[in-house]
Amino acid sequence: MNLLRHKKRRKWKLLQQMDEASTSSRHTGTLQHPGQKTTKVSDEIDRKILKLLEKIEPDEDEASFISVLPSVRQFSADDKLDFRMIVLKA
Repeated sequence: MNLLRHKKRRKWKLLQQMDEASTSSRHTGTLQHPGQKTTKVSDEIDRKILKLLEKIEPDEDEASFISVLPSVRQFSADDKLDFRMIVLKA
């Protein structure tokens, strides 16, 4: 449960940072004209989003737990308790 909360907090923080990046650069650049594929504003926002995503380092421990999550979700309540006890003993 704590792992899921941690992951949600990380996602929420990233979304907040992305929102701040888009808000701070919203009034720079030029407006999009008909026929123009991209704008300076959207390019700048995309660059800021990429920088934020590059800062996130993959956590091997978290990835390991997430990889077994689909199996654990199929466990009965007793099996989940046994699984937790085994993990805590290790």
